[in-house]
Amino acid sequence: MTYLPNIPLGTDNISVSAGQINTNFTQLNALMGSNATADHYAWNDATSANRALHKQTTFPIPRADPVGLTGTQSMFYPKSVGGVAQAFFANSAGTTQISGGATNITTNGGIDFPQGASIRWGAFTFSGTSTVVNFSPTMPTTTYSVVITPINTAAISTGFRVSTITQSSFTVNTAGGSVTNASFYYIAMGS
Repeated sequence: MTYLPNIPLGTDNISVSAGQINTNFTQLNALMGSNATADHYAWNDATSANRALHKQTTFPIPRADPVGLTGTQSMFYPKSVGGVAQAFFANSAGTTQISGGATNITTNGGIDFPQGASIRWGAFTFSGTSTVVNFSPTMPTTTYSVVITPINTAAISTGFRVSTITQSSFTVNTAGGSVTNASFYYIAMGS
């Protein structure tokens, strides 16, 4: 069966159009959810509260960022990031990645959330009395806080402090003398 557009027309006899209207309703029910992968529950779903509601939303083709949205226009759409479809939202004020930016969590990395918050993490080792640790990737604009956690014995043998926090790095200093191969994890919050 095929969906029949423009049925019924104002000049149609209902006795002729009734079968075509019935065909269209049957097609709509098939589209709305009679198969397991459909986006909607069927119009005749056994649970009346579910009828025609979304089960999921399927976007078949990742696209580029939209252009020309004005006023109150907005769009939710998929776009390919590193070969993986990611969710995006756009309105006339700009585009936001819904799912964040990290698709592969590694030892050193970061993620930027849609509301503007960012997290960076990593591990580093240093010897001496001071070292600069670079974020990879850098914070979009500002770093607010950095916390370091000792990994090995050398890292707990003396006191340490974080100083000179920037968008792209932070400095760690010992509170006392020089250390050898002190290893740490860090986590940083920013925007």
